[in-house]
Amino acid sequence: MDLGHGYGRLNLALLVVGLALSGGACQAAPPLSSPPSEGQAREFLGTVVELAGAGRFEELCALGASNCDRFLEQAGRDAPVEAPTVVGTRVIQPQVSGDARITGGRVLELCGRRGDGIYYSEMLVFNEGGQLRAIEPIYWSGMEIADDATTGDSSVDDAARCAEAGFD
Repeated sequence: MDLGHGYGRLNLALLVVGLALSGGACQAAPPLSSPPSEGQAREFLGTVVELAGAGRFEELCALGASNCDRFLEQAGRDAPVEAPTVVGTRVIQPQVSGDARITGGRVLELCGRRGDGIYYSEMLVFNEGGQLRAIEPIYWSGMEIADDATTGDSSVDDAARCAEAGFD
């Protein structure tokens, strides 16, 4: 489903919390956090779904990255009534590349239904300062996370992709 927001597949190298190391040369960067377990990511998704269902979007976006409000505006505040189904997960390992840090995390591949049809979205759940956060907690937005600079084929129909994953 194309929500008309033009986000499609996002380039992880550009969006995913690539933090430039800053501060004085004497300051050591904090260690990279390990990606959350699948169980932790699913529990986090439960919290996200609860907040969205209750219309508590300010709290929901506090769990997300800086673009949450924009995704919410584009996807709409009509969060699906049913929780999404996790149809797959994958891990993106944290890494340092020059002065940039990519936190990595666990990608939840989600299928669900909303008023206008079936959606497929991906949510990256990562550790930040001992707290789980997401890119993006607007799980019905249709966003996909690229693992690297290649963008893949985002032209696959959401319903077909979800059917292929066993979602009905």
